[in-house]
Amino acid sequence: LEVLYQAADAYRPQPYPNHVVLMRGTKKSFGFAGTPLLGWDGFLTQLTVTEVPGNHYSIMGPGAEQLSEEMNRHMQQAETAHWANRKPRL
Repeated sequence: LEVLYQAADAYRPQPYPNHVVLMRGTKKSFGFAGTPLLGWDGFLTQLTVTEVPGNHYSIMGPGAEQLSEEMNRHMQQAETAHWANRKPRL
């Protein structure tokens, strides 16, 4: 267990250059919940924040249908962008 604590203490996250979708609950529960980007600012340069019903613990409960709809919408957008930007093979 001590090795895990040492690894976590030594870890220094690096900025991530690609697009990320952050799904956050409308009900704030703890920690970074009061900040709009949940602590990811400074690491993510292309970030879309989408709010869905619930909090960290209940987001997969009654609001799961809206969560899945939002995830599907963002995945379809990513797939469309991928194919639109893809260069044909020769």
